[in-house]
Amino acid sequence: MYTTKEVCESLNLSSSTLRKYALLFEEFGYRFKRNSQSNRIYSSKDLELLQKFLYAKKKDKHKNNRELLKELFTLQQLSLEFEEVTQLDLLIKVIEQFDCSFAKLFNEIEMIKKQQLTNKEELMKLISQNQEMKDLLDCFIKQNENKNKQSGFKGIFGKV
Repeated sequence: MYTTKEVCESLNLSSSTLRKYALLFEEFGYRFKRNSQSNRIYSSKDLELLQKFLYAKKKDKHKNNRELLKELFTLQQLSLEFEEVTQLDLLIKVIEQFDCSFAKLFNEIEMIKKQQLTNKEELMKLISQNQEMKDLLDCFIKQNENKNKQSGFKGIFGKV
């Protein structure tokens, strides 16, 4: 933030001329910030706008201050509107990128779900096959035990 003295030195203006320009700006609805003593304090944006005004004043000497300021504020408003449109376009592009990213993520999640379902089905088949093998093995072991018991009984007692 800049004081009146600093702005006057920067723009090579007297304090009364700066005050006159500031009042004119305020007539057009522009607002300068003020300190606790109600003195105007100037931002970089204010300084830039004053510089544009002074440049236009030198360039178009036949126009009065009000005409110049009206043109300047019109250009300033158009610039702000263009900046808002540009920011809106940028925001739309960002949203579209997020939308595309979300769609890709959703598709990937769906593919993972399908793969998990396939994996679950395969696992269930393997578990079932494993159980069948276990049952066959148990059956084989029981048959062998029965044969061993019978052959052991025959071996001790001979033919029955």
